[in-house]
Amino acid sequence: LRGNYNQGFIAPSIFTLYGPAFASNPNVVINGQPGQVQTQVTGNPDLQPSDTEQLGAGIVITPKNLIKNLTLSVDYYYITEDKLAVSDAQSVANSLNALGSASPFAPGFTFQDGSRLTTTAPNQVTIDNWLNATYPWQPAGALRTSGLDFSFNYVIPDDVTHGWGKITINATA
Repeated sequence: LRGNYNQGFIAPSIFTLYGPAFASNPNVVINGQPGQVQTQVTGNPDLQPSDTEQLGAGIVITPKNLIKNLTLSVDYYYITEDKLAVSDAQSVANSLNALGSASPFAPGFTFQDGSRLTTTAPNQVTIDNWLNATYPWQPAGALRTSGLDFSFNYVIPDDVTHGWGKITINATA
């Protein structure tokens, strides 16, 4: 039997911390209306490291009495990573539309006519009046993965290889 548990962190990349702004044209839905908008994502020097957690457990079986030189194993893994830096235009659009000028993204938002959000009234932002939103990377992403690894390993006996060396057959899925 084997097992492990680890906690760690991954520092944000230099690009997400201090990289230049880059333009993007993501699709978002505002008040049920889908459309493509213009955004600029900027570096965010306030990003913190993402947290990671790993868990693993497994078993190795060597049935010497049944099949000599055979080893079978199965391993379970579960990995998480939280606070990943992401550019989530839909969350920005939702915040701007719900909070108006109270949205943390309001200072970077511009309407088609060049004006900015000035009131906290909801539903001011639409697909048709959106010119640009500039906002930093946000620590809102997460990764979760889990699975099973199966392994089969068989060493062909020396009396079969007749001095040709050690031959191993291995398969992992």
